[in-house]
Amino acid sequence: MTGSSCVRPLTPGPAPVGDNVYYASQPSYAAMIIVLRALLVPLVALFNGSCNALVGTRSSCLNAVAHIEDPRPPRYDLIPNLVEAAKDCLKQERETPEAVVVTRSAAVAGRRAADAKPKAREDSKVSFG
Repeated sequence: MTGSSCVRPLTPGPAPVGDNVYYASQPSYAAMIIVLRALLVPLVALFNGSCNALVGTRSSCLNAVAHIEDPRPPRYDLIPNLVEAAKDCLKQERETPEAVVVTRSAAVAGRRAADAKPKAREDSKVSFG
């Protein structure tokens, strides 16, 4: 049984030259490749799926923005209405200070007229001293 066994117990020291015998403690390269593939294939699939998801999300966002711009065509027919509204606002802004000045001057004139009247009210009061 010395030369016909495929698996030999681990012996100290280097293996003899030309000995094609697998040792019990050494894993085979085929098993390491299988494990490596089993780990890498899901990672590559996950990365590929996430990249595709990002590209799809970007595409849907750009499509949504493109659809937002379509229903808002320029409304050149509304410019005259905007000009009229601005003119009305300017007219009100012009009239408001004028109305304030007129009202203030009337109030001041009334105050002066009240101060200029003889003090009949005060004289008419009866004082019991």
